[in-house]
Amino acid sequence: MLPEPAPHGSRLRGLASKVFFGVLRLTQYVSPRPTALVIRRLFAHTGRRTAAALLAQAPADVIATIDEHYDPHPDALLDVYTPSSAAEAGRALPTVVWTHGGAFVGGSKDELAGYLRMIADKGYTAVAVGYTRAPEAHHPTQLRQVMAALTYLQRHAERLHVDPRQLVLAGDSAGAHLTAQAAAAITTTGYAAELDVSPALTPDQLSGVVLCCGIYDLGRVDDASPLRDMFL
Repeated sequence: MLPEPAPHGSRLRGLASKVFFGVLRLTQYVSPRPTALVIRRLFAHTGRRTAAALLAQAPADVIATIDEHYDPHPDALLDVYTPSSAAEAGRALPTVVWTHGGAFVGGSKDELAGYLRMIADKGYTAVAVGYTRAPEAHHPTQLRQVMAALTYLQRHAERLHVDPRQLVLAGDSAGAHLTAQAAAAITTTGYAAELDVSPALTPDQLSGVVLCCGIYDLGRVDDASPLRDMFL
């Protein structure tokens, strides 16, 4: 049997989508910003829903320290989540430092609130790192910001209940890429110099690395990808 023709409305929507994305691709020759803003908005839409669902299930017995400036740049903010019992006792805990994803152009540390509360409830201090997204900043700016956040956490370890001898670096998507580079720069001789960054930790401080859904070889990004020129 031949498939039934698509309804007229569906064909129009399909054509409109092709035209829209065709125009968006053309804007790349002038500026990457229109494409970045569209992708950012899409990430924000799904991110808000996921964040709300996680936050609804998150434990309440967690202390949150929100929007700590780890660097003078306005985007250089981090959030810290600690179990109430540890905060009240003034104890330092093994610390998970999570860098958010979003294809380098979207995502937000704020979307991690519910998830990191769940991690903190298991006996950790959990940190969400914000950074300047593309195209406002290009790599390795974001990696330098992750290192600056790690330096800040060590300087304020007692107040933020961070054990600087037990740090786990973690991230998802673009955050997994940044986390992998940070871990490699910390543990691999010469790699930090190649990236032009300063390691914020010694290898013995790094207890683990958690990488979720990351892209690790940016050389494999297609030259035609609208994302390529935004962060490279």
